[in-house]
Amino acid sequence: MKVAGGVAAASIAAGNAAAAGGDEEYDVIELGPGETRTKTLSDGETFENVLIDITADNASFNINAMADDWTIRNVGLRGNWDSFEKNQVIACRVNSPDAEGHIENFYFMGNEKDNTYPGITGIFVSPRHRGTLHIDRVNIQNCPDNAIYASAPGNPDHHSIPGGNGDVHISNSFAADCQASNFRLGTDGSTLKNCVAVGGDRGFWGFYNNPTLIDCDLSGARAGRDIQAGAGWETGAEVTVENCRFDDARVRKSSLNAIHGESVGSPQRFEPSDVAGVPLSAEDAASGSGSAPDPSPPEEPEDEDRSIDDVWRDDAANHLELEAGSGSQAVQYRISGLGSAGTGEYANTNPDDPYRDGVTSDGDEFEIAGYLGGYVDDFHVDGAITAVESDATVTAVVNGHEFDLSKLEGVGSWDDETDESDDSDGTDDSDRTDDEDGNEGDGDDGEGLPHALVIDGREASEPSTYSFTVDGSVEKAERMGASIDDEDEIEDGTVRGAVGNWLDAYWFEGDITDFRLLGDAQVHLEYDARDE
Repeated sequence: MKVAGGVAAASIAAGNAAAAGGDEEYDVIELGPGETRTKTLSDGETFENVLIDITADNASFNINAMADDWTIRNVGLRGNWDSFEKNQVIACRVNSPDAEGHIENFYFMGNEKDNTYPGITGIFVSPRHRGTLHIDRVNIQNCPDNAIYASAPGNPDHHSIPGGNGDVHISNSFAADCQASNFRLGTDGSTLKNCVAVGGDRGFWGFYNNPTLIDCDLSGARAGRDIQAGAGWETGAEVTVENCRFDDARVRKSSLNAIHGESVGSPQRFEPSDVAGVPLSAEDAASGSGSAPDPSPPEEPEDEDRSIDDVWRDDAANHLELEAGSGSQAVQYRISGLGSAGTGEYANTNPDDPYRDGVTSDGDEFEIAGYLGGYVDDFHVDGAITAVESDATVTAVVNGHEFDLSKLEGVGSWDDETDESDDSDGTDDSDRTDDEDGNEGDGDDGEGLPHALVIDGREASEPSTYSFTVDGSVEKAERMGASIDDEDEIEDGTVRGAVGNWLDAYWFEGDITDFRLLGDAQVHLEYDARDE
């Protein structure tokens, strides 16, 4: 049946509806429990003005557009995507270099119950994309495997599936709370323009080559990755940012990767309604409606007018990057404070390196100490800094804003009072683990546990997920410079985690009775590793 824009329907209907503007009639496709349907587009075909109802348990709908000059317009999915399996709602490419594809006014809320990679992808662009793809006015959230995964066309020639190097242009769109990334590009000439990304692992990931961001707001990404440049495959990425607002950016440690440009201020847009034309519901999308225009965010003061107190967060962890000059002399630094702190992705925690970086933290007090040479060190700090010292000039980048290290002294606040009704001991348990009986252990270095297991995702093309079970004790470790992540879980001798672009490590005793890996991370198993 046809329904007018904004009116719900409960019947099954299929087919295309002509679209000539906002508030058009649209078709409804209602799927039953466990039902799956696929719409495949051919050259020159348009699929438009359709509301796809997947509210029934485990219902799903896929759209495949592997053709030339096709259009997906005014399509909204209503309901939660229940499956945890790897899949994508839209899989697409443009086959010919002189052809185009269009995705306009699309709405998908993903799987709100799944935040573990891989899972569902909103829009996946095939490696063999050779033409030009325009994605405009989409609202995609809660996807464990990227909202828009459009880097594969940039796959290098030595990749198992070389890319077609087609352009992807994303504009006037919103993405939030997606793992791996919200927006992901990887070819020269590809752009992200007037878009907003909130939360997730990364706001934008420039995976390969030289993509460009223009007039975007990116905020709230975990571990300070509002923008990241670079991945694996020995191929660099240089991301250019123009008039964008973001809290932090990260370059994967390689001379091949770079970010050109700086944030022009703190992010000003955080909601889909902040982006003109973005659909706010499945019905909005199907009927061709969008949000009211809000073309320009509020004015933001120049960065040089900001003080350290303006950018320091008292209610969340702060990402702190430390940089020294390019000279060969190592620069030693020390930062003390109240609260908690941890190492970031770029801190050198190799226990065998005399110039390693480290954090001592008990949840109430912390001390950061290390050395700077030609690289950046980074840390996460939740609390107040009481003292800093260094034997040469050090630049501190706090949540994306530069200051002299000395400016950090005295910043922040820390309340160490605990709720008397809480049964806990008031300490930060982010570095604690469970043994095989579910009892908590310290987890800093697994003292006494003889064997080591390291999952290395530094050269993997994608984040990898893993699980394993031991018949003895197991604890998180910092072996080989691995990070200790709160998201990795240990319960009754079973470990579940994910690793992307870095390492996870564990000390254990006994035997591994089960091991599973999804992805191409490398695995290093060392028995009696402490005897080395």
